Amino acid sequence: MGGTRHRVSEPVVIRELRPEEFGRLSGIGPFAGRVVPATLPGRILVAESPTGHIVAIWGALQVIHVEPLWIIPDYRKNPGLGRRLLTRMRALLRDMGVTRAFAVLGPELPDLETRQAMARRLNFEPIPGDLYMVRLEE
Repeated sequence: MGGTRHRVSEPVVIRELRPEEFGRLSGIGPFAGRVVPATLPGRILVAESPTGHIVAIWGALQVIHVEPLWIIPDYRKNPGLGRRLLTRMRALLRDMGVTRAFAVLGPELPDLETRQAMARRLNFEPIPGDLYMVRLEE
């Protein structure tokens, strides 16, 4: 499906993909080479060609955002405090049934090198791309 050529002038239908259809996403676009779980924490819109091929995907996925992490300046040099917080946060997330979470390491850390070193020490993985926000209020 992903390699099929389409005339861009073809009309498309934009609709929400039903959970029982999530398997259709396997092997296309951002899901290439991945198995799509039968359930996802969110909803997905697709655009389909007149022949039913998925030509666009946009997901509204719920993710756990573990923030803010703040430590009073006097305690920031305590090497065990961050590790202990992380251990307890992981236990809390497992208790919630969460398998993945993300965090933004921001301007409170002095520079990119410091943020990256901290992330590596805590076994965080970088997420490809840039993070942006959209405001929905009008």
